[in-house]
Amino acid sequence: MAIELHVDRSESLPIHAQLSEQIRYHIEVGAWEPGYRLPTVRFLAGSLGVNYNTVRAVYGDLEREGYVVTQQGSGTYVAPQPPKRPDQRHRIEALIDGVLFEADRLGVTTEQFARLSYLRAKMFRRGASHVPVLFLECSPAEAEYHAREIFEATGVRPTTALVQDLSKMTPEYFERFPVITTTLFHVTEAQRVLGASRRVHGLLVEPSPSEIVAKLRPLPRGSRVAIVCSSRRNARKIQNALQRVGLTHLRFSAVPIDSAAELRKAFRQADEIVVSRRIVAEFKGAWPSKRRLLEYVDVLPSASLRLLRREIAEAAQAASSAAGSAQRKGRGGAVRNLKHSATSRRGGAASGDGFARIS
Repeated sequence: MAIELHVDRSESLPIHAQLSEQIRYHIEVGAWEPGYRLPTVRFLAGSLGVNYNTVRAVYGDLEREGYVVTQQGSGTYVAPQPPKRPDQRHRIEALIDGVLFEADRLGVTTEQFARLSYLRAKMFRRGASHVPVLFLECSPAEAEYHAREIFEATGVRPTTALVQDLSKMTPEYFERFPVITTTLFHVTEAQRVLGASRRVHGLLVEPSPSEIVAKLRPLPRGSRVAIVCSSRRNARKIQNALQRVGLTHLRFSAVPIDSAAELRKAFRQADEIVVSRRIVAEFKGAWPSKRRLLEYVDVLPSASLRLLRREIAEAAQAASSAAGSAQRKGRGGAVRNLKHSATSRRGGAASGDGFARIS
């Protein structure tokens, strides 16, 4: 099977990286199997129109990483047991493919997408995963669940705190966190404690399509659904969330956990009983009777997480700029303009693309 390799000098990604990533890919997916003989350094450099030393450096890196082995006087071969593609790479590639389809629909070329992705990655990776984030919730169970969602979506593991404990914390504690976030349920309460000088980033949450909506939607019109929560107010928030996603055919009742009479009535009359995650985790009493309870699961939708990623990236950029400014002041505060002359070391042709077909 013919394998195509190419380099594009108009791209911001260095030629060394372009070539090494393509070879890694062909080995990881099995297109080049163990024992496959790679083209010689001289042949590949000539075919692509790149510097001989660039290709030699790529082969050297791949050998150190375990992808290839070199046999003196014979050539370079795919290693007997080269590294396999990490599981998370499949997930990332699926996400990228989804964005590529959307970019194509909007008329964005693959070259434009690659440049933008590269620049965004550079901006985001510049300390973004180390940005301190404080996430606020009303219960440890809720805080832990959503903090895990945030970590999986952003790579940042947030510090968690309870909304009801905010008044006990000092202003110095909050200054440690460039980003403070909570669900929209608690934004007003948190903002009241923190004051106007600190912005609280609100995250929309919605009922889980698979765990909640899919189980309640099939119920007949007029079915009675009791929502058991820490307070009537919080139960009604869950009710509003369920109605916003289209579950308007059901008759809801808000049941506070501390009302034994209402709880007994709900267990007698309701067709379905939805219990908040907090109650499932913390309630130690006895339920009125044995029957199925549906734990309420809400999730952070992709739009909320996307906005949070942007907030974290901007905080990382601000921290980087502040650090650079501090370094300049530390050198005496003088602003120097340095002029550098850049010398191209691309090798081969001065412009255009390189292409090689390898059988």
